Amino acid sequence: MMYNSSCWAAPKVVLDKLDVVHRRHLRSILNYSYPNIISNKNLYKRCNIEPLSVRVERNRWKMLGHVLRGPCDGPAYSSLVFAINTLHYPGRLGRPQTNSLTYLH
Repeated sequence: MMYNSSCWAAPKVVLDKLDVVHRRHLRSILNYSYPNIISNKNLYKRCNIEPLSVRVERNRWKMLGHVLRGPCDGPAYSSLVFAINTLHYPGRLGRPQTNSLTYLH
């Protein structure tokens, strides 16, 4: 489920949906149904795990670190420099494009 999550340009809404599905699966594994409820915080503590959105964010930062430590003439570094240099250019009309650079916060 988390394959190549360092390159996802998923907005917060999608990551929230991913967390919902993850919690639903954890509850079904622990056999919690409607009358027996458990808070999200306690669910994560009991399973000794963190939300998937946190793992995705950490993977994004790790990938950025790999790109920055890579060779300056490499394709990943060159594309990062190009993306940063073109941020101030006026874009196309309509909804703004989403990319990994906009979601590194």
